[in-house]
Amino acid sequence: AVAPPCALVDCALFDGLAPAAARALAARMPARALAAGERLFARGDPGDALYVITAGSVSVRDPATGQRYVSFSAGMCFGETAVLDPQGRTADAVADEASVVHPLGPELLSQLERDAPQVAAQLHRNLARHLSRRLREAAAAWTLAAG
Repeated sequence: AVAPPCALVDCALFDGLAPAAARALAARMPARALAAGERLFARGDPGDALYVITAGSVSVRDPATGQRYVSFSAGMCFGETAVLDPQGRTADAVADEASVVHPLGPELLSQLERDAPQVAAQLHRNLARHLSRRLREAAAAWTLAAG
């Protein structure tokens, strides 16, 4: 089942933010519409932003084989390593259907760290929780595969 669209401020990245802070952050993360099959970024591209998806579905794929690693639906964020380290993208991200994403780049995060440190700290906590959940899921899958 496809996740229904959601408001940006209702996405997990915004958990714990005061409503006014969430609205102010959302206003700085403009919507970008993607057509079905449109590539958002390619492996090797510079990591310019993480993305929060509010409608549709985006899959991360191996560009050589087309193998899907993971899919993200409304309410989820992906591409977060782009704001955490300066390395390039590790795979392609392609819209499975018409989708809407909202970028949060390292420049905006740096501005928040300077001008709204409590907001930046909460975003970092939310990203850490998100990455921890993904690592736990990967570990569970590896354990299951090892049988």
